[in-house]
Amino acid sequence: VLSKENADSFRYLPGFIRAQLLLDRDPHGNVQVAKIETEKLLAATIQAELENRRSKGYTGSFSPQFHAFGYEGRAGMPTIFDAAYCYALGYTASSLLVNGCTGLIASVKNLLAPCKEWQCGGVPVTSLCVIERRKGKDKPVIRKALVELEGPMSQPFEFYKSIRNELRTTDMYRIPGPTQFDMVNCEASKEIPMTLQLELGRSLTISKPTTQPKKMGNLLFLPQQ
Repeated sequence: VLSKENADSFRYLPGFIRAQLLLDRDPHGNVQVAKIETEKLLAATIQAELENRRSKGYTGSFSPQFHAFGYEGRAGMPTIFDAAYCYALGYTASSLLVNGCTGLIASVKNLLAPCKEWQCGGVPVTSLCVIERRKGKDKPVIRKALVELEGPMSQPFEFYKSIRNELRTTDMYRIPGPTQFDMVNCEASKEIPMTLQLELGRSLTISKPTTQPKKMGNLLFLPQQ
């Protein structure tokens, strides 16, 4: 049973938000907070407040435009590689459209080489599709990209398997600080993601601490090199 204060707060919410709080639950019975449209809640409460102010002389209009900052809101800053890769994809997509090449997804290959040697083109959407059963009907969908545990694209997982026992007791940070953008004095700024390097066939080595960890109570202490 809600307290009077909580009940008043609940009644203040727009009906669609109350429905999301009451009806949308995950398999464990928890409210799916990520699915609550907080941007629409903010707009609805502003709209209600402005309507109340009309009796006091308010004559303006309010037409909100919604955008949910999901990954953008919680992701880190893009690296130099991220920015160059996305710029190349966007430029390729526009070039395909200008030349009347539709039904294609922009593609950039040869990513281990310098940017000027990247190979841009288009891949037919149909070549990426598989048939899945959705609501009783066969539908063409783009296959989900999952972590490959075996096969030709399992190199990242195999690399992780080779070091995971050491990771249980050892900190093996490659860049413990923020994203770097100094391409002149910091070589790390030009690196591409380790998983992508492995998927493209590059072999990686990782430096391992030489000092043995010391037990301190229930914890293991290892000074950073």
